[in-house]
Amino acid sequence: SLSRSLPLSLSLLLTAVSLSLSLDVTLIVCPGIGNSSETVALRTFSHHANEHGLRVAVLNHLGVIPDIALTQPRIFTYGRGLFPLFQHSAAPMRVGSKPSLAGSTEEYGAMVREVESMYPSSQFVAVGFSMGANLVCKYLGEDEQHRSKFLAGISCCQGYDIERSALRSSNL
Repeated sequence: SLSRSLPLSLSLLLTAVSLSLSLDVTLIVCPGIGNSSETVALRTFSHHANEHGLRVAVLNHLGVIPDIALTQPRIFTYGRGLFPLFQHSAAPMRVGSKPSLAGSTEEYGAMVREVESMYPSSQFVAVGFSMGANLVCKYLGEDEQHRSKFLAGISCCQGYDIERSALRSSNL
């Protein structure tokens, strides 16, 4: 497979042989915490998908790949989206208010737009692993236009309800 890093920090894994499917399909993958296109599990997944004629785009979350410098003073956090580093970024909670802990889909949405611009005639399948599955499901549920771009959404090992878990852990 050929891997090409893009400014967005996604890796595009292409099949070395011509596509065996009659459809042009791209898997748009959101890995779990600490995983990227460089982890063994995602490389193996991409390899098998490539063998079956599928193109694979894997999101490399901000700050996950050591060799890719952050260009802005912020990192990705699964619980509260993209925030500046070294600053208190969350407003104080009011009694009875509900925190926004469902995860930010900003990075995944940017990757979808980038891949869509690169392959406008491709059909897309959203794939999420672990916490990435939470983000994929959230992204697809946020807006009808998001769903209209995809043939399917696949949630692999989506382990828990992040909002409920975060609320429970904040009460410790």
